[in-house]
Amino acid sequence: MILYRLTLLALVFVLASALPGAASAQGLEVKVTIEGLEKALQKELRPLSSLARKPESFSALAPIRRAANADAEALRAALQSKGYYAALVEPTVDREGSVVNVTFRIEPGKRFRITGYEIDYLDEQPAERIETLEEAGISPDGSPTGEALQEIEARLLDHYWDAGFLGAEIRHREVLSDFSEGTGVARFRVRTGPKASYGEIRVEGLERTDPDFIRQFRTFETGETAQRSELDTFRERLIETSLFNEVDVQPQLPAEDGTTDILVRLRERPHRTLGGGVSYATDVGPGANAFWENRNLLRRGETLRAEIIASAPVQEGSLSFRKRRPRLPGYYTFATVLRNEDTDAFNAQTVEVGGALAKLWMDRNLTTEGGVRLQYSDITEKDCILPSGVPIDVGEEQTCEGRGGTRRGRQRTFQAVSVPMSVLWNSQKEPLDPQDGWAAGLVVTPFFGTVDFQRITLSYTDRVFWGRRDGGTLAGRMKIGAIYGAGRGSIPATERFYAGGGGSLRGFAFQEASPIDRLTGEILGGASLGEFNIELRQHVTEAIELAVFSDIGGAFEDNTPSFDQVLVGAGVGVRYHTAIGPVRVDVAVPVNRRRFTIADTIRDENTDPDVVFEDSAFEIYIGLGQPF
Repeated sequence: MILYRLTLLALVFVLASALPGAASAQGLEVKVTIEGLEKALQKELRPLSSLARKPESFSALAPIRRAANADAEALRAALQSKGYYAALVEPTVDREGSVVNVTFRIEPGKRFRITGYEIDYLDEQPAERIETLEEAGISPDGSPTGEALQEIEARLLDHYWDAGFLGAEIRHREVLSDFSEGTGVARFRVRTGPKASYGEIRVEGLERTDPDFIRQFRTFETGETAQRSELDTFRERLIETSLFNEVDVQPQLPAEDGTTDILVRLRERPHRTLGGGVSYATDVGPGANAFWENRNLLRRGETLRAEIIASAPVQEGSLSFRKRRPRLPGYYTFATVLRNEDTDAFNAQTVEVGGALAKLWMDRNLTTEGGVRLQYSDITEKDCILPSGVPIDVGEEQTCEGRGGTRRGRQRTFQAVSVPMSVLWNSQKEPLDPQDGWAAGLVVTPFFGTVDFQRITLSYTDRVFWGRRDGGTLAGRMKIGAIYGAGRGSIPATERFYAGGGGSLRGFAFQEASPIDRLTGEILGGASLGEFNIELRQHVTEAIELAVFSDIGGAFEDNTPSFDQVLVGAGVGVRYHTAIGPVRVDVAVPVNRRRFTIADTIRDENTDPDVVFEDSAFEIYIGLGQPF
């Protein structure tokens, strides 16, 4: 019996192997051809065919025929979405051994043109509604493509939502075609629901924040006609507070009188933050900062921030309080700063106390601010002192000794009340790596005290972009400053202008792109400033970006910038883009490197000239974020 079964199994195996096509049914090769379309359109539609994409292998003709019919429907739908409403797609399947040829014969027909647009309302409402697209500010171009009709739908809904019909929806879209003329009429079947007006604002999800504070961010009043754009603005303003991880603002079903409540769902983020950062530059060495921040101190978005900044030339501690005023809209601030500066130009210990009030305009892109600040500084600098004991200001082309004076440290006290006033435009969204917008500012600060003067700065930053992941950026920055009412020698060293360093003129060390005493090499600072930076950035990968740049300008002795003695720095850089921003490394050199010497007749027996000042051969800067 067992022998009989083995013999029967062997016979079945031999017969199965001998059946025609049994072997060839394994792993059929499918070749797809599309006929009847222009080359560009054929290339665009070919990926829609599952057989052309070859996602699976076939061992029989039946599933290939089913796939070919499904592909034909997909191709026909794609052609209709492009305006070929009368398109015909006929698939054929032919087998030659283990090769199956699938051919899609396409007759696209005439590309239709939309000659009319209709709005068909599915509900009756007492409020007036538009009858044509033109009344909504929409001027269609007659394109029959699905993309064009979808764009019209989106703009039509925007109109309804901003006209108070918050429940508006387009239930159906169709094109009534005239095949003899190749034209069509697009019909949008719309249900708007009643026109809504604002009711109560209901807030959910709060743990600490006062709900009344949330309501203050609205830009509308109860009873006004509801608009989707205002709800979007309400949501964006809540996001900008940085108090919440999730923000959702949605209108509820309207009551019979059209009153619509607004539901605000929020999820608070931790309101305390501890952070810090590090930097390095060859001119100032390593730097670090640390901060602690409470963004919801009194449950209404008040920010208390304590910060410490430390580097070789500057050590600073500050405590600030900021109170939002959403209905202004704006904020007011109070701050205290303790600062120690130990630079090549001067040594100073400063205490500042002040406050300011700011108002936001034009979608919060424009900020105007005014304040009052009290300042006390102990400053030590090397001045030129005449035999009479009177300090004098020495120009770059002169020497103190040539004027009959001597250099020695002089301590001065500067006390002042200043009134800083500013107008700032900033439409940039990302502070570390802006991808759109521009920034400009004007700051005027009169000082009244030990010395009376006015300090003015004007700045502008902009960029031009091209490409996306492999794109590039041309970025530029300008900063001009001037001090009027006092000469450079009378202006406290802490308030003079200095140029040079990673945030100023790269290639020159911190503060060293400024007037220099040719006899002692001391940095004098200037009464005016002019900086012009240009940088070309190009992505080589999505994460890595290369840069070349040139920085031109400096601080100047006169009260008005004098561009006949500008300094020029140039260099290259690399940016590595991370989730929090680009890590930046720049290497720069001074193009017109300076070297000041004096004849040595006093300091030693060497008769060679002594170098009192020389720019470094290069500078390296490491930090987080684009330089501008």
